[in-house]
Amino acid sequence: VTLSVDGENQPAQVVDVPSRGRAEAVFSLAFKDPGERVLEARLEGDRLAVDDTRFEIVDVPPPLRVLLVDGAPAAAIEEDEVGYLRAVLEPPVDDGGPADLSASHPFDPRVTTPEALSTGEVQFEEFDAIWLANVENLPPAVVEKLERAVGAGKALIVSLGDRVTPEAYDSRLWRADGSGLLPAEILRRTAVPSRRDGYFRVASFDAQCPALSFFADERWKPLLTEVPIYEFFATRAGTGTRTLASLDDPGSHALLLERT
Repeated sequence: VTLSVDGENQPAQVVDVPSRGRAEAVFSLAFKDPGERVLEARLEGDRLAVDDTRFEIVDVPPPLRVLLVDGAPAAAIEEDEVGYLRAVLEPPVDDGGPADLSASHPFDPRVTTPEALSTGEVQFEEFDAIWLANVENLPPAVVEKLERAVGAGKALIVSLGDRVTPEAYDSRLWRADGSGLLPAEILRRTAVPSRRDGYFRVASFDAQCPALSFFADERWKPLLTEVPIYEFFATRAGTGTRTLASLDDPGSHALLLERT
């Protein structure tokens, strides 16, 4: 089997097909640029030539545009609220690394401040996903813009932290009828009595969730279930909200929540 992409042949594969049987050849492709690509698969040829060639058009999407709203900026990556997150979405390229890594990366992140959301510097419609990272609170005008963006199909992720004001979030982003942006009402901040007394862990998680399925493998599961968590916000989930991960605290509080 030979596969060509836009007329350029890939390494061929040999497939043995038993009588009245089936066989499969898997080709792994990486596209550097977005747009339509023409794929053509060809067999060497046999007495039935009509099925020796197949064509497929693949539409390669552009990188996902992610807006990271940094509620607690810092110079050190481990102290900055989006430091590690940005490093994952946009890994730095070393001098000895592949030069085309950034061109083929699936994410296009941009970091901004909460203040920029009110000045008009940032337009939510220019992004596919919006991440609020430890943002203290949001003015009503910004919440209205966020609601329009989410209503138009943009994804919204809210990660809480020590700067978050639960009362402000609940009054502007939470509605009991499910029409607000938050999937749950934020209640109280809970912490372990002392770090010497231990910490909270993930007790259970939804292994079917695409974001967490990696940890279903027992080899990688501790990377999620053994992460120390010293503080969290207790929440009350709303209608239609799914709990993706729960903690091992006495109340089995949610760590990750999701709502369509």
